[in-house]
Amino acid sequence: MIDRKILSDKYTAYIGADNYEIGRAVGNYIASSLQGKGNVVELTGLGGATPAMERHQGFMAAISNFPDIKLIDKADAAWESGPAEVEMDSMLCRHPKIDAVYAHNDRIAPGAYRAAKKVGREKEMLFVGIDALPGKGNGLELVLDSVLNATFIYPTNGDKVMQLAMNILEKKPYPRETVMNTAVVDHTNAHVMQLQTTHISELDQKIETLNGRIGGYLSRVATQQVVMYGGLVILLLVAGLLLVVYKSLLSKNRLNRELSEQKKQLEEQRDKLEGQRDKLEEQRDQLIQLSHQLEEATHAKLVFFTNISHDFRTPLTLVADPVEHLLADKTLNGDQHRMLMLIQLKVNILLSLVTQNLYFPFPPSTFGFSKL
Repeated sequence: MIDRKILSDKYTAYIGADNYEIGRAVGNYIASSLQGKGNVVELTGLGGATPAMERHQGFMAAISNFPDIKLIDKADAAWESGPAEVEMDSMLCRHPKIDAVYAHNDRIAPGAYRAAKKVGREKEMLFVGIDALPGKGNGLELVLDSVLNATFIYPTNGDKVMQLAMNILEKKPYPRETVMNTAVVDHTNAHVMQLQTTHISELDQKIETLNGRIGGYLSRVATQQVVMYGGLVILLLVAGLLLVVYKSLLSKNRLNRELSEQKKQLEEQRDKLEGQRDKLEEQRDQLIQLSHQLEEATHAKLVFFTNISHDFRTPLTLVADPVEHLLADKTLNGDQHRMLMLIQLKVNILLSLVTQNLYFPFPPSTFGFSKL
């Protein structure tokens, strides 16, 4: 929690001012300024808000040590100037003597001051607020302009808030309660506070200028880094492309060597096949030559068998005719007839053999030689 507490202890951490102690400091300041005697009215923040409740409780604890300091009236101003002016009007009507006004912040205090000034009573009382912020219309300027007699610093310490948040997120050790102290700003130190605030504002402007320059430098550095990384990526891509090309060339050279070896092997096989083809052609020519010789020999043999068959047929025919006439003779005895029949049988067998040799062809094509 930052700046505001809750009515429970169920929270992780709290950092902020101690509103109770601020209320106590205001009470002690008013009691001291009034020398322990006077009437006080209180214009509070929004009713039910823990800062308003704690500031009231602290104030009451402080003035309880001063019996002559009386809180004669109290009203809810809701942290704003307008409602404070309305409530202060009513209080001024009800109370003829008011020695101090306790405003819960520096927006409420100017409203009360305006109400008192309208009736000419602003010089009769003290006006005390809380916040002490620099800048136009805020507490520090109101003290310098004598609108407020005093205001109490309400510390914010944003750097401590961020550090606490980072410790919680990063799971580092951190205090559960961080309470920041307050201090009074009045006519004795308001000018110094203003100078410090002005100096701090100037430093803040310089810091903002430096931050702007640093942002510009960081932007240029980021641009340069992008360019550098982009160039590096391009170099890596080029290197990768060159590597791919190199590997492709190696693969191409390897394939060329393999193709050259295969070509050489194919040429050797071709030479072998051509040699075998030449041998086959030579063998074919030899077979053709043998076929011609065989055809010639077969033709000569055929002519020979034809002539010899004709020569055998003529005498056999001459023998067969007389034997046939003799067999027709009825005067032949049985032995003679059997002998002639035997002669006729043998003659017919020989004629049959001669006829087969004479008319049965033996062309070379029968053996397939002519196709070679």
